[in-house]
Amino acid sequence: MRNHYYTCVSFYHTADVADMVGDHDTAVKLLEESVKAFELIPEARNYVARSFFRLSGIHATNGRQADADANLKKAQGILRETGVERPGTSIQDYEASMPIRFR
Repeated sequence: MRNHYYTCVSFYHTADVADMVGDHDTAVKLLEESVKAFELIPEARNYVARSFFRLSGIHATNGRQADADANLKKAQGILRETGVERPGTSIQDYEASMPIRFR
């Protein structure tokens, strides 16, 4: 299970790099793969939410507001399920609320 987790994290970070260099389609595909993989790990719900927040930001930046809103809603729903009362509206809000910094 540990290797599966590391694969998910690698997808997420590679997607982050792809987005930074302007390869948004690859970033979206990698984040979608990270979501699929993280969803197989029950303890990784926060990471699923994080991926959805990131997808929301990429879609919003690229003018795909409906996709951005759908992913934001998914992220917020997951966080509410895990006990977060005010999940925020962005990846920055999410990361600021976490006790351990991701970057």
